[in-house]
Amino acid sequence: MASRWPGKRPAPAVTAAILSCLLAACGRDDAGATPASMEAMPEMDIFLVEFSGGISDPTFGEPRNVTRRPGYDNQPIFLPDGSGFLFTSFVDDQADTYRFQLADGSIQRVTASTAGEWAPALTPDGAGFTISRDEPEGFQRLWRFPMDGRSPKVVLRDVTGAGYHTWVDDGTVALYMLADPPVLALVDVASESRRIVASNVGRCVQPVPGSRELAYVDKSDPENWRITYLDLDSLTVNRTVPTLPGREDFAFAADGSILMGEGGRLYRNAPDQSAWEVLADWEASLPGGISRIAVSPSGRHMAFVVWEETDG
Repeated sequence: MASRWPGKRPAPAVTAAILSCLLAACGRDDAGATPASMEAMPEMDIFLVEFSGGISDPTFGEPRNVTRRPGYDNQPIFLPDGSGFLFTSFVDDQADTYRFQLADGSIQRVTASTAGEWAPALTPDGAGFTISRDEPEGFQRLWRFPMDGRSPKVVLRDVTGAGYHTWVDDGTVALYMLADPPVLALVDVASESRRIVASNVGRCVQPVPGSRELAYVDKSDPENWRITYLDLDSLTVNRTVPTLPGREDFAFAADGSILMGEGGRLYRNAPDQSAWEVLADWEASLPGGISRIAVSPSGRHMAFVVWEETDG
């Protein structure tokens, strides 16, 4: 079913600082972009695939490009009821949060501010979402929106450099912080006190299903990136799993399996195993490689981002 995009609206010109942040968040080596390179925006689309049989022995349908348009569509996260997903789209030099509805394939703009807004994450109560917002001063803050996208509020006023994030509980958020090298911090929302728990980390931070653990990619050894399980009570590392070579985006299935993409292939690492197995091979049909992945609460749908290969 074809997606229906909302109409365009005027937007301020993109700045070099915002584009640099965008490319860094995408994992681009050319994150120090200059205005002359602003036309070379990453071409990304979100694909949706339905599957049955559980993640241990799935039967996949054919992936569908549900954001089909030139430009940047990224960072999908399913709604609590599984009716659709939120994602970031860069339209008219402006990054906002959009919602895709599974029932009819429609797309609605959720936020419409004058600031760039990236990487939506659901709040623990399921009633809203938080994003990393580009502030006029040139840094990023964490903001909260209700699901209708109205009346946003600052979550952390004095903690800047907020990038990707996930909520640990009602009062604690785990932040991938934009630094050199990037760090992972646990931040108490009430006091805004933060504790750095890891350095030189990847951009993907995920809660581990059924546990009090947080998973992230430790990139301290450039030849051996590892998905690291951090115990949130003791702040010790419980175990690590090697990533696919050079890959840092991952997601969890309900049974604790890790999912990653490499090229057009989808891989699974089952709990308590170190070997990766191919779940699906779409090399012949996808226009590029799989990066970010999200699984619906029902375990029936998967959304993943494809970085489309372009000539030149």
